[in-house]
Amino acid sequence: MLRPETQKTPLRYSVALLLFTLASAFPSPAQDRDVVFETTDPGEAKSIATWGLDTAWLSEVNVRRGVVFMGQPQVDVIRFSFTGDWPLVGGTLGTEAQAEFDQRMAIVDNWTESDTALYFNNDTGTLDSSFDNGDGGVNAAAWAELIDVTRQKCEDAGRKVLSVSPMNEPDYATWQGDVNRFGDVCWQLRNTYGADFAGIRLMGGNTLNNDQAAAWYDTLNGFGYLEEGNTHQLAGSFDTYAAFYDTVQANGDVGCNDELHNVAEAMIGAEHGMDAAIWWGSAERARGEFVQASDGDRLAYAENRPYWTAASVYRAPGAGNALKGFVGESERQSVAHNYQFIAKDRPVFFDGHGPQHTYELSTSGDWSYWSTAHKNAERVVNITWGDDVQPAIDGTYYRVNLRLAGKGI
Repeated sequence: MLRPETQKTPLRYSVALLLFTLASAFPSPAQDRDVVFETTDPGEAKSIATWGLDTAWLSEVNVRRGVVFMGQPQVDVIRFSFTGDWPLVGGTLGTEAQAEFDQRMAIVDNWTESDTALYFNNDTGTLDSSFDNGDGGVNAAAWAELIDVTRQKCEDAGRKVLSVSPMNEPDYATWQGDVNRFGDVCWQLRNTYGADFAGIRLMGGNTLNNDQAAAWYDTLNGFGYLEEGNTHQLAGSFDTYAAFYDTVQANGDVGCNDELHNVAEAMIGAEHGMDAAIWWGSAERARGEFVQASDGDRLAYAENRPYWTAASVYRAPGAGNALKGFVGESERQSVAHNYQFIAKDRPVFFDGHGPQHTYELSTSGDWSYWSTAHKNAERVVNITWGDDVQPAIDGTYYRVNLRLAGKGI
């Protein structure tokens, strides 16, 4: 993801996006989906082994809120950036780079457990000339040195680096170089710094558009450099997103999305073999509860590929008479329609409404790309049953600070 202040629609996908927009002239009928489950179904394991939060968007608030909603023990990794905005000085980080490093590491230390590990990515705003090879890409040797210096500082701070993404969204941020330059950096890490990177996975292709992910991953895997496949989902079809993780899993590599923008991406990933998932921004209620619930068993799953949405039902570990329903959508490509949760074996309460067998939720979006109709909506629904009448989660609520109440504050 670009730094927040520089986000914009990727121009190189203008043709694809034009075709996607033209589809609005001939929209398909609403394609609603049913999410059918039985409360007594034992379900199946459809979890993601490694969960994380992000500091490429350098925000302590994002991490703090994510830890609160996920639970600190569920934060397995933090995405931690190396930055080429400033030159190395005497083989180490200079003053400005060290200050940014310290800011990131303070967030990690303040909000995560001592064994929370790191996933490296590139977060460079303006490339320093010392890393510019002058031919449309980074200097592979200098770039690898920057990554190694940052790795050493992280290890000196007591943090283990699990994975390195040498380029971030190279299909969009083309100044980093083509796939061959990506491979050149990998060669440097595996050879010049081989001992230092033993046990650290190299990850690709890290694309913005998941339609491009296979080309980068397959080429780099053909070079023999990768142990992990990665893509973001800010453009591209549902089919290629799902197929990418099927391929990575079939190859025996780790499947990752180190920049999840919606719970839908995680649900789809869990269905198709994703192993590691890192939230962009913060992980709040729907995301945090999916992390916890998905450690249990999945009772139902539905997807709507043309409309770029997904839904599921999970039983969290130790949940008893309680399930969680989830609905999510692509941040920039979803189309509005409905999901209907259907409890076949008994009437239940959906967020306190019931007892009833069905409950409907709507997604947002339209047939254009990243329009005002796209709300990046995601939702979790509590599904319970039993003899007691459940309170509906509805109406107006007030939070009162009892300690200060009545003191004129």
